[in-house]
Amino acid sequence: MENNAEFDRIMQLIRSGLTGDAKTDMPYLQAQCRQYANHPLGAEILRECGRMMFGLLSEEKKADYAQAMRADDAGFGAALQQARSHIAAKEFQKAQALLEPLVRDVEEKGLFQDDRNSEYHTFREPFEELLYRFRNQPQKELRSASVPLSELYLLYGILLVDLKCLPAARKALRDALRWNPMDFRIHAEYIETYKLAGDLDSFFRFTLAAFKIAFRPGDLARCYRNLGYYFIEKELYAEAMGCFLLSLRYERGSKQAMSEMRYIQITTGGRVPQPSPKEVEGYGVKYGFPTQPDRDILGLSYHLGRQAMEEKAYSKAGYFLQITYALTKDPNVKQLLHSFPQSAAE
Repeated sequence: MENNAEFDRIMQLIRSGLTGDAKTDMPYLQAQCRQYANHPLGAEILRECGRMMFGLLSEEKKADYAQAMRADDAGFGAALQQARSHIAAKEFQKAQALLEPLVRDVEEKGLFQDDRNSEYHTFREPFEELLYRFRNQPQKELRSASVPLSELYLLYGILLVDLKCLPAARKALRDALRWNPMDFRIHAEYIETYKLAGDLDSFFRFTLAAFKIAFRPGDLARCYRNLGYYFIEKELYAEAMGCFLLSLRYERGSKQAMSEMRYIQITTGGRVPQPSPKEVEGYGVKYGFPTQPDRDILGLSYHLGRQAMEEKAYSKAGYFLQITYALTKDPNVKQLLHSFPQSAAE
């Protein structure tokens, strides 16, 4: 609270010196940046002054700045794409040579650090941000970092897993989650590090948490396959079979799920029949895992879809309602999707 009051006092003092004339105000703000550079709140003060200085630029200068930023972003993105190709080809040293300087540069420059007014993220799609707002009720303004930092740390984490550096990989993946806590891909890779380390309790615990952000059928299916693997390792084969059946509900024809079910039959000599839906529900109650998609995800996506329909924003409505429908196959939602132009139904 004291820091907030001090920050407000300083910014009020700085703003009181503005004249409204860009030629006068620009050097004034630059001088204020120098004056407060070593202040305990210096990073936040400099960032706020930077926003004010940007506001003083002419539209032409802003456009030039935006173009330069886009060029930098394009170069960053190209480096990530190249690193991704190297990892896929198992050219790990080449990927490392690309990614480590980028990570070092980001950390040395302290890019897009949160301050008292803002927090920065790199959400990949609208529902991720809206789900984050719903889950966390952030008090600060959410801002988008202009470079895909979550993607950088995700790739770096994947590389470190391939290099068998699990503690470092976990750190990189936690950094990725700082930038996009709603990205299921990052959670899945993070969870996988515990599987590789043989830490089944953590593997199970983090998988349960991942259900809260699994808003695509394939992501939900992966959660259930994780649980199936856990139960196989615990020699709880009926429970494992139930989880693989749930997985197939959301990813029909999954070769991985069907292979694991065959493994169970071979291992047990065919003594494990497929559990009934009621039995599967009982496993969920006993071990604390959901047997249906997350209610908040369904409620939020449906509400946002209906709201967009009322606004006649049909493309947006289709995006949100398709999330609901893909998870539920609810015929009423499908009917809604077909009731307006540019239907987003299957």
